[in-house]
Amino acid sequence: MEHAEHGFMAAAIGLISGFVLSIVVSSVFPALFGESGRNLAIRINFLLIIIGVVELERAKYWGLLYSLGYFSGLILIGRYIMESWELIIYCLIVGLYIIKKVAGKVGT
Repeated sequence: MEHAEHGFMAAAIGLISGFVLSIVVSSVFPALFGESGRNLAIRINFLLIIIGVVELERAKYWGLLYSLGYFSGLILIGRYIMESWELIIYCLIVGLYIIKKVAGKVGT
């Protein structure tokens, strides 16, 4: 998966599935378990955010075009369904990776 469209699709699928899962958890758990369900939903949503950021660790194995596609997907889709601070964290991590990747290509 070296192409930009694969990176874009990976970002889109990850963002949309995380968004849907967050909505389901936030609405179902409190309805089923009351106040304890609300607290559990907050914890699960926080865990989903951590999983998303940790997933970016795989970025070191991505090619430049794939990374650019992923970054584009984050910006284009993420701005509608992510909290602004989440989007900033994701964009910083992927952006720094792209800069490192380009600098490595220029240096060789």
